[in-house]
Amino acid sequence: SDKRSTILYPIGAGDTVSAGTLAAWKFLVDKQQNVETTISLNERVASILQSRYVENGGNIVAESFAFGLACATASCLQVDNSIFKIEDAIQVYQGMQKPSKI
Repeated sequence: SDKRSTILYPIGAGDTVSAGTLAAWKFLVDKQQNVETTISLNERVASILQSRYVENGGNIVAESFAFGLACATASCLQVDNSIFKIEDAIQVYQGMQKPSKI
């Protein structure tokens, strides 16, 4: 029997992936265009997003979606809907492989 130590709560994960993807996309587009961003991100998240974007070849769509998926994955670890710990999302995001081209 396969017993898991973590119970997943997927309600709200779709909303979370959408929000995380759009926040990352807006941040990266603003950075690319050298304009002041209107997105308020944790400094650590902003730094990680920017460095992974550069390291992974500058694919804004794939990198943004990867971040959104990391946020959604982190939200599945919480009982409340669409809520997550940023440290969980960062850990998942940093553990992901380079996104493939879309």
